[in-house]
Amino acid sequence: SDNDAAPASADKSDSSGKCLEFVKSFTAHVGSILSLCVSHSGDTACSVGQDGILKFYDISTFDVSGMIRVDKKSVKLGMHSTFVGESDSYLAVSVNESLIHIYDAMTMASEPIHICQLHASPITSMTYNPIHHVMISGDQKGILEVWNCDSETNMGMAPTCNKNGIQYKSKMETQLYELMKKKTYPIAMATSPTGTHFVVYGADRKIRLYHHATGKIVVTYDERPKVYDKAFQKLSSKENSTTYYGMDVIEYGKRASTEREMNETYIMTGGVHTETMLDVESMESGHQLLTVAFDP
Repeated sequence: SDNDAAPASADKSDSSGKCLEFVKSFTAHVGSILSLCVSHSGDTACSVGQDGILKFYDISTFDVSGMIRVDKKSVKLGMHSTFVGESDSYLAVSVNESLIHIYDAMTMASEPIHICQLHASPITSMTYNPIHHVMISGDQKGILEVWNCDSETNMGMAPTCNKNGIQYKSKMETQLYELMKKKTYPIAMATSPTGTHFVVYGADRKIRLYHHATGKIVVTYDERPKVYDKAFQKLSSKENSTTYYGMDVIEYGKRASTEREMNETYIMTGGVHTETMLDVESMESGHQLLTVAFDP
C-alpha cells in the first residue's frame, strides 16, 4: 500500500527516561528507499524510492503531505537528496548517476524546474548550506562543486561573494581539488549549523574540515584503521596499560575487524558500485550509507 499507518502504542506515563517514542509506521514505497532527508526548518521530510516516487511528510502531524512521481523510463533516482532554497521550497535529487534534478516541493510538479549538469562522474555526496544558500556536491572522480541555490533563477549558477559568502573568485585559489589530487572521493558531507564550515568524509578514511568562505582545509583527521592499530600497539606496550579507550585487546580486535570489512561493502562507496565491493547486490539489502553530522 502507499502508506499504512499504525497508531502509537507507547505508554506516555512511562518514567523510564527513554527519549524515543514510537508514533507511526509507513510502508511508503514499493521497493527500496534510496534516501531520506529532512528540511532544515525541521517541518518536512522526504523519502526517495526506487519505485520512482518522492514522498513528502509533515513532521508535526506524522502524515504524508504529497508526492512526486517521476518517469522511471527516463529518470533513475539516485541515493542522495536534500532540501534547498531560502525556505526549503525545492528538493535536489541525484539522478541518472551524474545529474541533479531540482523539484519544486511546493507545487510538487513531476517535471524538475532545473537540471544541474555539473558532474561527469556518478555523484557520491551532497550537502546544502542554508545560511549561504549554496550546495556542495561531490562525485566519484573527487570533484567538489559549489553552486548557488538561493532562487529558481540562480539555481546551479556559480556562487558569488555577495550572495553566498565566499572570498575566492576561482576554484584554483581553494583546496576543492584536494580529493581529486589524492585520488579519492567524498562518501559523506555535512554543513555546520553556522554555515562557516563543511566537512567531507573521504573514501580514503580521512575527514577534511573545510572553511566555507575560503574553500580551504582547516584540519584533516586520519581515520584509517592502521592509524588506530599503531596507537593501540604503542599504548598496549606500556606497563600497567591494559585498555585503549576502555577496550581490551579482544574487544579492540573485534571492532578493528568490522572497520576493515566496511571497506569492502556498499556502506563506504557513497552510493556507487566499485571494484572493491564484495557484494554487488548489497544495494538491495537495506544497508545504509555512511553519514556525517555536526553537533547542533
